[in-house]
Amino acid sequence: MKEWRIALPMYGITPVARANQRHLLERLTGVLEERGWTETIRIVDPPAPLATHWLDPGLLLSQTCGYPLMTTLRDRVALLATPRYDCEGCAGGEAASRFVVRADAPGDTLVDFRGGVGAVNGMDSNSGMNVFRHALAPLAQGRPFFSKVVLTGGHRASVDNVLAGDADIAAIDPVTWSLLAQDGGGRLMGLRTLGFSTHAPGLPLIGSRLLGEPQRAMVRDALDTLAQREAGLLRTLCIGGFQAANWTDYERILDIERDALRHGTASVFAEGWP
Repeated sequence: MKEWRIALPMYGITPVARANQRHLLERLTGVLEERGWTETIRIVDPPAPLATHWLDPGLLLSQTCGYPLMTTLRDRVALLATPRYDCEGCAGGEAASRFVVRADAPGDTLVDFRGGVGAVNGMDSNSGMNVFRHALAPLAQGRPFFSKVVLTGGHRASVDNVLAGDADIAAIDPVTWSLLAQDGGGRLMGLRTLGFSTHAPGLPLIGSRLLGEPQRAMVRDALDTLAQREAGLLRTLCIGGFQAANWTDYERILDIERDALRHGTASVFAEGWP
């Protein structure tokens, strides 16, 4: 009997969020078994790097960012669904990042932070890098915008870097922001939002390409069932439901990249950065 693995690696940024993600995966497993799934399903904590996890041939369900989906995972995974997140900056399966600075920082627009220090969660992030680059590119005019960039490794770390004064500005995923606010929101009181990025498709749910179409349909049906049965649990994770996803929708992420890079070949962020 084959063992399938499921995980939600992207938004477990607080203890409560991690616990509720696990509850959601337990409920999903139960619904699949109700629907007749007979093979073993195991909830896992994905190892680093996540690319290894995303390409696991036994992956039943996981979540990735739209940027790696289109740049390194395209045609190598099954695209299953897109969560519809219900928080400021999200609408209909799409999301826009917040440009955040310290509450006492001088300046009210992005251009006021030229020459400062930018925080980026990762070079493979749409919400923390790609849409940030898209907003900065017209202002950079083919030259580096920041004097320095800090690579933080995650949106929560980017928040902490800005709060600590190690960076002046970051683009923060709206779901991350909302989950941190649910966690008490004290750290967010020291920040303010300059504005939002362009919208892009939200973080998709994926599985192994070895999943047959009947199996994929069963997973999608189970997700729809969860949206009906577990609306309260989903709300704790800022999820309002799930919708069909297709590769064409996610092409917009590459359009955002191309639109940024057409402003010049020099590094947009800082010297040595794309």
